[in-house]
Amino acid sequence: MSQNDGDQKVLQYAMPGEADLFKQGYKLIIEHVPTSTEKKINSVEFSAFLTTFSDAYNSNWNAEDVFGRMDPIATFRSTRRAISVAWNIPASSAQQAAENFFKVNKLLQFLYPLYTPQMGNGAGTINMGPLFRVKFGNLIQDARTGRGLLGYVNGFTMDPILEEGFFTYSSNGILETGGVEYVPKTIRLNFEMTVVHEHPLGWRKGEQNNYYFRGGEKGFPYGMAITPGQIAGPQPALVPIPANKDNNTPARAEESALLQASRDFNSGNKFGENMYSLNVPIKEEK
Repeated sequence: MSQNDGDQKVLQYAMPGEADLFKQGYKLIIEHVPTSTEKKINSVEFSAFLTTFSDAYNSNWNAEDVFGRMDPIATFRSTRRAISVAWNIPASSAQQAAENFFKVNKLLQFLYPLYTPQMGNGAGTINMGPLFRVKFGNLIQDARTGRGLLGYVNGFTMDPILEEGFFTYSSNGILETGGVEYVPKTIRLNFEMTVVHEHPLGWRKGEQNNYYFRGGEKGFPYGMAITPGQIAGPQPALVPIPANKDNNTPARAEESALLQASRDFNSGNKFGENMYSLNVPIKEEK
């Protein structure tokens, strides 16, 4: 599967540390299902600067009160799953801020459905509602295929972090709108998605009275298809971090991007020319 022409597999204007982490796959991928095909995926990808992640599982029961009985008779209905995610989108330069704004615009367009055109001046009929696939490593994925997890969202909230400021233009702005432009240096986005699972879920009884869970080949819900006793192989090496050196982690990459944006703003360096590299090896955190 390929990406649309508007999507990037690398970050052209990001700081080296952020760009390296993005290239390695540390990113949040949001796909618009109605306009995606097997050969071309319509999606946006953000660096994984998550500030909130919540995965809620709620079981629904019908409880019926019976005369003379202290406890109700409960009948199981379903278990629903909802995922909440919030993340920051920092920019170290005016170009990266414009690139981020383009992604945010595209993401908000994903909230609208696909229409089938009609003859004449009619608005058309809805062909498919705005379903999403979201992928964030093993934490948000389809347990059967490893692709993005299918679901629907009630909306996105876009909050420019006002304390970080804006790139402002009175004319001939970087967005080429022809008027006054405000391009946030840092944007916070959040959403809540109700999950629509595409594979069976629940317990089954097998041979020799053994029970197994139908949760997909990748292991439901977080990709753990083996038991602790089956874990083998070398443990990830912990790379010592020298004193007074930056650690190449998403948190440090975000902090560096914000610091660089502040330096550029104070020095008048609009294009972030004095970038420095975060080239310390990644430290695996337990």
